[in-house]
Amino acid sequence: MPEAASDIIAQAQGAGQDRPWDDPHFTERIAALQLARLEAAGDWAGPVFHDRGPVCTLALAQFLGHPVGPRLQAAVDRARADMTGPVFLIELMGFVTPSPARRIDLRGAQDFDRVHRDVYAAEGLSLVPVPAASLADRAALILRNLTG
Repeated sequence: MPEAASDIIAQAQGAGQDRPWDDPHFTERIAALQLARLEAAGDWAGPVFHDRGPVCTLALAQFLGHPVGPRLQAAVDRARADMTGPVFLIELMGFVTPSPARRIDLRGAQDFDRVHRDVYAAEGLSLVPVPAASLADRAALILRNLTG
């Protein structure tokens, strides 16, 4: 599943809202798009990879100090019910490349990483860390964990 937050940010910035993450409804909009994409995908067989799924959006809400609205809670509940395999956490590479949608520095990214870990633990989900490495090495680690 593609990352919903980047799409919500791009749409808002295209409409003239420079910092859409400051809006307390931001994470609700992300969750609504995540739910819509899950519904549109229908039933699937095999693993599904989310580039920032609903539990990550819950972490974002906590990081930003946003309330957890009904759409976000519904998305988290569905994600938790659907999860049958490992949850991979792609770890930081040690640098951040800023963009209009990502204005966080390395220190902020490290703080956000800690929030992610705490939220997944609070949701009873264990993470498989995917450490900084080449793309091929990261992919191999993920495949090894999927095939057991």
